[in-house]
Amino acid sequence: MSMQVLLLGGTQEARDLSYMLAEAAIPATASLAGVTRKPKPYGLPTRIGGFGGPEGFRHFLTDQNITLIVDALHPFASQMRATAISASAALSIPIIHIERKAWHAEDPDRWTHFPDTPMAFSALPADAHAFLATGSGSAAHVRHIRARKTHLRLMEPPASALPDTTHLITARPPFTQASEHQLFRDLAISHLVTKNAGGAAGLPKLMAARALGLQVFMVDRPRWSSHGPRLDVPDRALDEIRAQVAASS
Repeated sequence: MSMQVLLLGGTQEARDLSYMLAEAAIPATASLAGVTRKPKPYGLPTRIGGFGGPEGFRHFLTDQNITLIVDALHPFASQMRATAISASAALSIPIIHIERKAWHAEDPDRWTHFPDTPMAFSALPADAHAFLATGSGSAAHVRHIRARKTHLRLMEPPASALPDTTHLITARPPFTQASEHQLFRDLAISHLVTKNAGGAAGLPKLMAARALGLQVFMVDRPRWSSHGPRLDVPDRALDEIRAQVAASS
């Protein structure tokens, strides 16, 4: 059976791997959830949108004769990752994961760790001026924040209105340490709330927070397990895919 790869994307790692797969002439399709209205292009044929739940995903895999699943999802895309792992086991389709390295606090960082975003939000003190870099899914939880003022940065406006105490900032990366430093100073930020997504793109805000001595409320990654290998860079994933292509030919 010839190899047919499904690349579950939404990250820079997924985009990089898509061009590697195209250059290597390995048949593959990229899949995006559709959260971002105008995503950057991939180097592969790309489908956008959900699969209709776990059952719909399994049907897609069989209908498209998928022989390998590559999970290059965002570290916090728990539901889709669980669906992919479950389908991989149920249909005996190999799966590999690209899991970028997490950030780690360094001296003199002031981090407090939380298991999820709602708990981080609820822990903000009433006098805080908080900057929320927690993604679009967190907009539903800002109403429960006691902080005096919050600033939520998203790439696109949320579906529902935000409370008066939350200021929406729409902006797209890349950001620099200098621009983040100036933004935090201008807004008189005391607390940064962010998810431990890892990667270079999110580091400028952490570097700025360190320089300004801000409190950082870090939402830790959800834990998960899989029978497939977990690799930290697209190059290693490509090597694994090539090995599976050779084994299947």
